Amino acid sequence: MVMVAGLNDLRGPFGGLDKSAFINTASYVIWKEGNIYYAKNGNTGRLDYYDTDFSVVFNTVSAALNAVGGGSIKLVGELTGTIALIARSLVDVDGFGAEIVIVSNNTLNAVNFTDVVDSMWRNVIVRRQGIVADGSMALVLWGTTDSTVKFSNCQFFNETTGGSYCYGISVTESASPSFIGCTALGGGGGVSCFGVYVADIASPSFIGCTGMGGGGGLYCHGIYTAGSASPSCSGCTWQGGVGAESYGIYVAGSTSPLFIGCTGMGGGGGTNCYGILMTSSSSPLISSCTFIGGERINTGWVYTSANNGRFQPYAGHPYMLIGIYVYVSVAAGAGITLSLGNTVAGIEIATGIPIDSTNGKYFAITRTEQIADGYLYATPSGAIAEGSLNVRYVVISNYGLCRGVNLNTRGYVRLANSTIISNGASDAIYISDVAEAANAWRVTNCHIETMDPVNQSSIISQSAYANGPIYNCTLIGLVTNIVPAAGTAVGSNIQV
Repeated sequence: MVMVAGLNDLRGPFGGLDKSAFINTASYVIWKEGNIYYAKNGNTGRLDYYDTDFSVVFNTVSAALNAVGGGSIKLVGELTGTIALIARSLVDVDGFGAEIVIVSNNTLNAVNFTDVVDSMWRNVIVRRQGIVADGSMALVLWGTTDSTVKFSNCQFFNETTGGSYCYGISVTESASPSFIGCTALGGGGGVSCFGVYVADIASPSFIGCTGMGGGGGLYCHGIYTAGSASPSCSGCTWQGGVGAESYGIYVAGSTSPLFIGCTGMGGGGGTNCYGILMTSSSSPLISSCTFIGGERINTGWVYTSANNGRFQPYAGHPYMLIGIYVYVSVAAGAGITLSLGNTVAGIEIATGIPIDSTNGKYFAITRTEQIADGYLYATPSGAIAEGSLNVRYVVISNYGLCRGVNLNTRGYVRLANSTIISNGASDAIYISDVAEAANAWRVTNCHIETMDPVNQSSIISQSAYANGPIYNCTLIGLVTNIVPAAGTAVGSNIQV
């Protein structure tokens, strides 16, 4: 139970900061000393509340400020609670580098906004932890929570295990908050753990945000839109989770989201990991975006001659090499070069790379497709020191059916000025019979490419499709079961 302390508290520093410095900077400052959480009145410098559970102190302070017309709360340090935080209208929160950890093994949302207006949250990190039942979120906004509710530089991590439908951020009903520079992570327990979920008639805005599907199972999408929602996203990155059938972006229902300058990347856990899926009767408006089928991974390996210079860029998954370079920290003898391949002493990727001087070495490569747990090999032409060079690379998961774009909607999709890429085992754009029958979608001025243009398609239709509405695009890969519509006065499609 919260206690009213009523004590003058000028006892020195907390969290490495001077308490007196916060007087008049916020209505309340909340921090922890020992096992107790204190709420210090920023106007009087007195301790008004304390408890052993941060959630109790926060909710009491928030309610008290709301009752007197509003105010602000500053948070300091790591703050742990066991019940949901209740956000209030007219109350601002500044995390000030703090981390909020809400721990419970019950179905529980870490932070709840219900019918809230005029509230700004800054620099807040929220971690929802525990072994939970289904449906526990890090942040929930619903009801009439409107556009006067804003989040800046906040992070909402759903770190639960054991539950499905555990989102980082959930925005439903008619809520319309805005997020700038925020991050959301879905839970790690089961299926359908989205980074962000937007449904009903919600219309939030996201600027420069990142949403990542969770690590638990299937269908863990970066962002999922449903109902008749209309979110606006600018400069955001949406990444599917580690399970199969995890998309960067899932657009369903009759939603009409706006994506400008965004990136949608599929997950890396298996097949059917699309950059974006558009289904039902959704009608997204998309411009200047990038959609990638499959997950991109970048890392490095320090040279050792053990196992014939063998290294494994992506354990447990089939993969395809996208880019690679060598950084030489200790120069080899004069004239010694390096070869890279997918066989012992192979040169399938590159050969003749000079390593007799230090610094980065850049060279033309041949992309290769590798089976799960496949190895690459670095072979010098002469003796070199162990640890003398670092091979740094980017790979993409290479499961089948990981399309950049999957069109399966009856709606009015408008996709323009964008880049659509699939891995070496997948087609870049797939058009279903549903989308063909409606014939309401349009793709214009896009770069559309599969990383294996010999065997995969840049565009493929489920059934024969004449005059498909794809205009003024560059197509790298086969064109299968579809004849693009004739070009307009500004040009026609170019198949490369």
